[in-house]
Amino acid sequence: MGRDSETGVSWYVTSLGAGAATRGMPFLALLVFARQLGPNDFAQVSMLAVASAWLTLLASGGLEFTAMFEERRRLDGRAPRALVPAWFVAIPVSVVAGLCFILFALLVGFPMTPWFVMVCSAVVMGLTQLPILGRARIRHDRRAMITFVVVPFTVSNVLRISALLISGDTSSAAAINPLWLWVAGDITQALLVLLLAVPTMLRIGVRLPSGAMLREGLGSTRKSGPWVVNAGLQGALANLDKFLLFGLVSAEAFGVYALSYQLANIANILVSEYNKARLGRIVRNHVAGTLAPIRAETLHYLAVLVIGGLFSVSAAFVLFRTSYPDIVWLTAILVASVLPIAWYVPLENQVSVIDGRTTVLAIASLVGVVVGAAVLLSLVALIGVVAGVVGTAAGYVSTTAVLWWFSTHGFRVGTATVPS
Repeated sequence: MGRDSETGVSWYVTSLGAGAATRGMPFLALLVFARQLGPNDFAQVSMLAVASAWLTLLASGGLEFTAMFEERRRLDGRAPRALVPAWFVAIPVSVVAGLCFILFALLVGFPMTPWFVMVCSAVVMGLTQLPILGRARIRHDRRAMITFVVVPFTVSNVLRISALLISGDTSSAAAINPLWLWVAGDITQALLVLLLAVPTMLRIGVRLPSGAMLREGLGSTRKSGPWVVNAGLQGALANLDKFLLFGLVSAEAFGVYALSYQLANIANILVSEYNKARLGRIVRNHVAGTLAPIRAETLHYLAVLVIGGLFSVSAAFVLFRTSYPDIVWLTAILVASVLPIAWYVPLENQVSVIDGRTTVLAIASLVGVVVGAAVLLSLVALIGVVAGVVGTAAGYVSTTAVLWWFSTHGFRVGTATVPS
């Protein structure tokens, strides 16, 4: 416990800093793209950003599983395992996500090639970054987090922004397609991680998997499956409105909505990263019997959400109120639509992390996706993009209600805490 107390604050700062780079740098790039392109052209670029965020969420689902799994092993006095099993999480995630994006492109006519390149970049990232980050989170390795998250995300997005500003007027026939300017950032990021990761993995001693290691890896795929599925469903809950609205409203209306979502997402990101940094401590506090009540946890997350929401609305007012009509009030109501997250996240921690009931979390998320999609589709003809706001709120409220019901009606599955 002494080591935890000595490194706790600095590890939180590093973990939150890495989260800020992962989410914050692409967000900054999106703001620049939005100002340079306008609503119509920004509509397609924003879809790439949404899909990239979904890929990141899927990968983080596997990473969180790996971190909690290995934390449990460490607390039980067992040695950390090899890096290779994490690949068995990254590969199926990338394949499934790629198939989903291809289906979306076929349905709404989105350009296929940028999707393909982005997924390939994600595969490279998953096979190199994911195993090292899983190890870093267990060992509280601040240097690895900076090297493999902060550096590549910062450099790639600075180059992405610079390329857009240098290219000038993207509306002319000779201009570079802004979609490819965005994808170039993903390519740069994957190449940087690859160059940094290979020497590290060789030093750690990654080798061709033996039969036992293959069996261990396949076991990791099976055990991490519920976590990745939950991450995918949570991504659907957070992003399905964008995928649905893209083919149902005009490009200009969608561009304004997409930017409003990105601004409102500041609040959601802060809550997510705050929770991610605390997961290891949540497991340890549960083992020690000192876990805080859900009501107390909710107040913490609500405070983080409100602070983020104030930043969201302020950014909309200062940066975009003249070039993007209705941006301020649309951002404000989108922030209001995600307020149930403050209740949802502590319940999620209780149900999935503490009780090990990932099936319950999947059921709740699926209910939210179905309810949110149904509300959006039923209202979009009447109120346009505002249907996305109502659908998002309905999805989170229904998901939270399902989790609350399960958590208060004594639905238990043994005494499992983390898969072991």
